[in-house]
Amino acid sequence: MSERRRPVKRHKNTGTKTYSETVLGGYYDKYVGGLFGKFDNVRVYWEDQITKYTLRPYLKRYLAAVQDRRKVRILDLGCGSGQGYEQLSKIGKRDVSLALKDSFILPAERISLYFGVDISEEMLEKGRENYADKREVVFRKMDLRNGLDERVVGKRPYDIYFSSYAALSHLDYGQARKLVSDIAKHSAPHALLVLDFLGRYSIEWPRYWDAKSEDQKMREYSMSYLYTNGALSEEEPEKFTLRFWTGDEIAGLCEEVRKESGISVRPLEVFDRSVFVGRHVDTREYNKWVKPLRKRVNRLHEDYMRTNLQSLIIDRVPETSIEQLRRFYEKGIFSWNTVIKFTGMRLKGRIYPTEMKGWSKFSPALQQAILNMDRVVDSVLWMSIGDPRANIIEPQLSYSLRNMLNNMQCGMGCGHGLVAILQVRKRK
Repeated sequence: MSERRRPVKRHKNTGTKTYSETVLGGYYDKYVGGLFGKFDNVRVYWEDQITKYTLRPYLKRYLAAVQDRRKVRILDLGCGSGQGYEQLSKIGKRDVSLALKDSFILPAERISLYFGVDISEEMLEKGRENYADKREVVFRKMDLRNGLDERVVGKRPYDIYFSSYAALSHLDYGQARKLVSDIAKHSAPHALLVLDFLGRYSIEWPRYWDAKSEDQKMREYSMSYLYTNGALSEEEPEKFTLRFWTGDEIAGLCEEVRKESGISVRPLEVFDRSVFVGRHVDTREYNKWVKPLRKRVNRLHEDYMRTNLQSLIIDRVPETSIEQLRRFYEKGIFSWNTVIKFTGMRLKGRIYPTEMKGWSKFSPALQQAILNMDRVVDSVLWMSIGDPRANIIEPQLSYSLRNMLNNMQCGMGCGHGLVAILQVRKRK
């Protein structure tokens, strides 16, 4: 008689390994939305969008002029891990598109080469990892302080020379001038050049505003905003030297490049990005009196998270002997506060925009922002489920403030970022 076999116990797979790996990977950490870190809500909904919006008409015009719709070559200067590829390839053809799928001015299939150069090998490795599936994306190490190294990027010209998020503030004035001059000589005719610097007149660091000498314009900086409620909270922020720029210095730079290279580099537009909401308004590292607005604007974009609008009011106009700068901040802060106050009153009941004291003297940008918020509040009164204030009204308040400031900025260097869109003019 054969030995009787015991029944085999079959255990259900409960996914223990998967859950363990995802927990270790941080997928189950407490959700904080886009309140902190490198890619917070202001970065995603303000900074990236303003750059794309401003660059769109110039990029569209340039690409339309390229014969036979050939593919374009991009050189990203100080590329980091390659975010410039996403920025340039995701610029919509229209300001507003309600289609299911947006169409882009420079989709990936129109890019023959995106060449990213940076001094950080760690950043470059991350870029290679992020874009391993993109054959047109290449990363190489290069020190931009030495100018444009043709041994790295090759002698064949590029159509777009791009930089983002103050990458070029690592250069002093002479190094920046040499780099732009090298690019002018190297570039394709009518190529676009995007320079991205730190703005010297940002409300974040008023003690930098009166800089006169080149040494005074090269100042201490840190990325301490990543060390506060962010990924690097256990580390000591590193301090390094960057150059802070003003808008009028861009024109001077272009004129010196023309004299040096014999090639015209013409400013198409110079604009301020992140007025009032720069990275260091929250750290107060350089201005203890500044209102910590960035984290509060980040809150405006979070679902089911209401914001005390009074906390957004700016109660102090920075003092300065620079008359144009004083006027800008007086007008900008008044407009910012007026939109917020109107929204607060509108949430309590019916008030017509034209009933506001001084309405006829408000700037067109301020009037438009107030009218936008009036329509937004009206449009959600039918809702009986959910939280229309947190989920609809507050994000729209953020967008109204963003658009108003963008229409009021004048490219002086009053934002955390100062961006210049230039075009090279030389014969083919």
